[in-house]
Amino acid sequence: MSAIFFLSSRASKDFGRRSYENTTKVLDSLSKTPKYDKRIRPYHEGPPLNISVYMTVVSFGAIKEINMEYTLDIFFKQAWNDPRLRHDLKKPILLSGSEKVKFWLPDTFFLNVKTAKFHHVPAANSRVVIKPNGDIELSERLTVSASCRMNLREYPLDTQTCVLEILSYSYDINDMDYHWDDENAVIILDDEMSEFELANAQSERKLVKYVIGTYTHLVAKFVFKRRLAYSFIQIYSPTFLIVVLSWLSFWISKDAVPARIALGITTVLTIVTLMGSLRNSVPKVSYIKAIDSYLIVSFIFVFGVLLEYVAVLMHSERKRMKARKKQNSSSKDYALAEMEIENFSANAAPNHTNTPLVSRSRSAHSLPPQRSPSSYSLPVRPVSSYSLPPKSVLRSSYPRQVSTE
Repeated sequence: MSAIFFLSSRASKDFGRRSYENTTKVLDSLSKTPKYDKRIRPYHEGPPLNISVYMTVVSFGAIKEINMEYTLDIFFKQAWNDPRLRHDLKKPILLSGSEKVKFWLPDTFFLNVKTAKFHHVPAANSRVVIKPNGDIELSERLTVSASCRMNLREYPLDTQTCVLEILSYSYDINDMDYHWDDENAVIILDDEMSEFELANAQSERKLVKYVIGTYTHLVAKFVFKRRLAYSFIQIYSPTFLIVVLSWLSFWISKDAVPARIALGITTVLTIVTLMGSLRNSVPKVSYIKAIDSYLIVSFIFVFGVLLEYVAVLMHSERKRMKARKKQNSSSKDYALAEMEIENFSANAAPNHTNTPLVSRSRSAHSLPPQRSPSSYSLPVRPVSSYSLPPKSVLRSSYPRQVSTE
């Protein structure tokens, strides 16, 4: 029994060693053969090389409106056929990413990429698979930051569509033709984001003409819908409460000038601060956004409260000035009336000191001579020009009749 086990283990070791040696020979023969030149694409003088693309999105990173860019972490796989790399092994040959430099690779690039990096922790996150029929699969993991044309007119109620365009840098459609692996060539593993939610992901293929030729473009589209909770908590709710707070000054007495002025100025400055903080988080665009309209209307409401209080103060001051002028005019008329009454009383009273009560030529019981009413010169003024004092005052002002009995 032990002999059988020994022979089987020895045979497996010999088979493994021969398989390893065969794989090494195949690799050496594939990469070092004089017929193979990695500088020349497969089917160099034949039809265009078909390259199948498959992409898996591991996660989405930050979507930055101020830079008009978004970030995503992807597994990017390309597949093509190279008849020069056919072999007679039963299984595909798996190689690490460092061995890919020995073979011809398509010069695929991302048209709208800003920055990209390959992952090398703990080792290079890439592999090459060579199948017996010459099919090659290159799979790599990379993080891409790509530009995204955003329309912020409806911000923060907006929906953004960001794309990732894939094409060859050197080969046009006559040499290389790209196509998606299948209809669901873009797979999303994790679509969780802080400010957005993924509404849709789709892929398409198009031909674009340039001066140097026509190229195949593979386009991956991602539709992002903004979450409203952040804007509602940070912008909409505080602004609404500030406007309501400014309206509370309508119930404060107009005589409480410091309180109403302080409340109005504080609310205006708070709205201005919110507008400034929002300006730092979104790009400086030349059109009005939805949030701008909301903040401008809120600012008008708050500033209008302050203007309303100024108008109330001006109106109150005008009424006070009119009342003061009317009071001063009444006082002057009353003083003039008193002066006229005093003059009238002085002219109407008889002169007892200079005129004797009884004339010498007359008897002692004769009355003094009477003066005609026309002899008194009284000023004539319209009655409506002044207000007379009460009757009691007038009665006390006339001299009493002196009896001459």
